[in-house]
Amino acid sequence: MKRKHSPAVALAGALILAAAVIAVAQTGSPGPAEVLVLQGRFAEAEAILSARLQALKGQAAETELLALLLNELGVVYRYQARHLEAEKMFRRSLLVYSRLGMQDTLAGLSPLANLGLIHSDFGRHRQAEPLLRRVLESRRQLQGASHPDTAVVLVNLGEVYRQVGKRAEAEEHFREALSILETASGPQHHSLVGPLNNLAALCHTLGRNREAINLAERAVRLWERAAGPEHPELATPLTNLAVMYAAEGRRGEAGMLLERAMALTEKCLGPHHPTIGAILAHYASLLHQMKRHKEAKAAQKRAQAILERSGQDNLRHHTVDVSELRAR
Repeated sequence: MKRKHSPAVALAGALILAAAVIAVAQTGSPGPAEVLVLQGRFAEAEAILSARLQALKGQAAETELLALLLNELGVVYRYQARHLEAEKMFRRSLLVYSRLGMQDTLAGLSPLANLGLIHSDFGRHRQAEPLLRRVLESRRQLQGASHPDTAVVLVNLGEVYRQVGKRAEAEEHFREALSILETASGPQHHSLVGPLNNLAALCHTLGRNREAINLAERAVRLWERAAGPEHPELATPLTNLAVMYAAEGRRGEAGMLLERAMALTEKCLGPHHPTIGAILAHYASLLHQMKRHKEAKAAQKRAQAILERSGQDNLRHHTVDVSELRAR
């Protein structure tokens, strides 16, 4: 009898920070809020960005700095699963860049790409695809087809294709991104985690589980080496690897990985973050496979409660003006 595989989880789309272009170009290093985001210290990053935006409120003219900060705050909100607030920030950033005539610059493309990711988060993949295609084409023209930033968009668009069942296109995009990044930064660079993880998820879906495990194990090793063993973003490749181990009957190892992923996420993002709910759902499935049905039911119950609460909180506490969300 053919073993049924649980779905793997693609790495959350790589959010593109305009600050990565502007701050590095001007100072040779990323800004403080971006550093905190990369370290997984999202609450601290939010405080810095909110304070800087508050300081700009007295200015009459809209500036490039305003657009940049709005985009970065949207990035933080998305990591915190505050998707409606993130969407509002990205749309506001786009509007400012448009008013400044910068919508087709590298900086102006960043919130457009991030808005595409928000559409994908909400399952609006058909809306995400044209935005990401536009960003990809523009970045190829502005930076070249082999630039690392182009590879980031390839991964994000590839994930949209994976979600809508365009598996051949998805694999093509993931492999192209992987080739670009390996050539640009070498085979041990942490930028490879995104395409490795998402390609692993695709291979698992296609039943190529041994290949998927090799890719996922490599993604985990690279991320641990780059960001340390306690970064919250490590939870996704750990969860993927656990799902793949479980499919091979390696249930004990899978359980340890899922427990580790939950602990990382809870420490950095709190006990009610939807990522906890998603991991718990995988954990409940694994416990059922191990005949630990009572524990499985408890884990599933907690997962459902977290995911339901997350959806309700996002709508109740993070509502935005409809005019802010209208496409411009």
